[in-house]
Amino acid sequence: MLKEKLIEEVRKYPLLYDLRDPKYSDVHKKEKAWNEIAIVLSQPASECKKIWQNLREYHRRAIKKKATKSGQSANTNKKWQYETEMSFFITTL
Repeated sequence: MLKEKLIEEVRKYPLLYDLRDPKYSDVHKKEKAWNEIAIVLSQPASECKKIWQNLREYHRRAIKKKATKSGQSANTNKKWQYETEMSFFITTL
């Protein structure tokens, strides 16, 4: 449940994941965003960041695993648990 809520909250702050966001490089605004997320989730900001980094990495791996090279048969791997929730993140990879 915490992971779903974290994904939902991070989605509200593109500066945390979208390199094209003008505020992406602003460390102070990022810290403020993480602190706001931490308050909503009643978790330390450091824990929220750690969980987000893990989710982001698993999402990247899931997408990479799904991609097939030319000449390969279709991949029949199971969908990653949070793939749908993290779909907004695909455009920023």
